[in-house]
Amino acid sequence: MKIIISAGYQAQDRFFDENVWLDYGTGGTEFCIIKLSKALAKLGHEVVVTGYVKTTTMNDGVKYIHYDALSEADYDVAIGANYLSFIKELKHNKNIKATKWIFWMHNDEYYNWFRGTTMPNWVKYFDEIDCVVGVSQFHANILKEKAVELFGYVNRDVNPYIRGIDNALDNTDWVDYKHNKVKGRIIWSSSPDRGLRTLLDNWDKFKAIMPDATLNVCSPPYAETWSDRDYSQLDGVTWVGSLNHYDLRQQISEAEYWIYSSDYLETYCITALEMLRGKVKIITNGTGNISNITQNYGVTIETLDDILMTLHLDQTDKAFAHKFQSRLNLGQQYAIRQDWDLRVHEWIKLFENLGVTCE
Repeated sequence: MKIIISAGYQAQDRFFDENVWLDYGTGGTEFCIIKLSKALAKLGHEVVVTGYVKTTTMNDGVKYIHYDALSEADYDVAIGANYLSFIKELKHNKNIKATKWIFWMHNDEYYNWFRGTTMPNWVKYFDEIDCVVGVSQFHANILKEKAVELFGYVNRDVNPYIRGIDNALDNTDWVDYKHNKVKGRIIWSSSPDRGLRTLLDNWDKFKAIMPDATLNVCSPPYAETWSDRDYSQLDGVTWVGSLNHYDLRQQISEAEYWIYSSDYLETYCITALEMLRGKVKIITNGTGNISNITQNYGVTIETLDDILMTLHLDQTDKAFAHKFQSRLNLGQQYAIRQDWDLRVHEWIKLFENLGVTCE
């Protein structure tokens, strides 16, 4: 089977491929494209990743071809991540032919622009898409509601058209890590505008509850300047910055807590799954799909006082701490089961249901 995956538009000063992810890290969508393409190639399928990528062939046979170097060709499946313009870019501009066209959405909004400009009559491109895939069933349900509003679909039409396939992780990325936890270490590895202020603005309260508390902020460089308040002198707070694949997992392996109270709608949340895999205690308000990942394995909170009380109990109440750790141990086993080598078979089943011969 021949598959082409369109990654859309990345920062042009660093075209990505798997090596760029290993050396510098990438966003969540790019991570998932890399892992799905590897898993499909491992099953013997021919995979091309296109977009603003480095034109190269990886050791596993996955080909990365920049849009500008892409040639007319026939594929069994074409997948576009996030950007609806993949139909225009591949089908209309590059004369790519595919048996089935799949729109793989990672966010709750349609990216309906082409090279910086909103496409006129962009809704029409959905007529050329055979299936929309969200990154969780929670996400798929949101997309179904949007489809009803946008197209006037009724449920019997939208249910087979929009599917949810969970994201996953790659257990081979975790084989070299020992979980040497630093007591009191809190990790932040998301965009700073998703709730980091809750930690920083109340850092004195966290230190009062847990005097040995430290916070490592593993966010892009703009995290230090995203606020007009100077946080650089907070005791125990370290601005680690953007990290590559290996160093970020090392940070996760050393952290004791992940505290994430956010109003950002998480359509899946790879970070939550990675925290479970790295045996980090999770305290979260469960925004979006997070509750579906962590509800049985972490502590769900609503307020700052809830966060502080959870930390206090974990430090002082042996029964609470034991239960918290036991839930986390189960959570790590759950995360281990969410592997791309297993998840890829859900994609294969989808292709088959769409009528593609998966040989």
